[in-house]
Amino acid sequence: VSPVLAARLAQIIRAAGPKRTVVLSSTWRRPNHQVRAQRLEREISKHLGESFAFDERTPLRAESSAWDRLQCIGDFLASLDTEAVIKGKLRLLVLEDFFVNSA
Repeated sequence: VSPVLAARLAQIIRAAGPKRTVVLSSTWRRPNHQVRAQRLEREISKHLGESFAFDERTPLRAESSAWDRLQCIGDFLASLDTEAVIKGKLRLLVLEDFFVNSA
């Protein structure tokens, strides 16, 4: 986990404010990457100065391309509270590498 990149992510999370929901959609949501995700949460916590954990994770499914990942994110968004979406209260920022580096 890069401390520099974790610090930048912490800045984005802080800027999103207290009503944010942070969703993990990368391969790090898979059980075999649990240690990495926990390390990232600890690093973000350090930079935020408070405890941090991802609020949600997109569903686990077979993904082999950017399109698969985008569909997974889209399905997750479709499962959200429709009333919030209709009222225009859903603000969204997606940070995704789309399989540029899945190691």
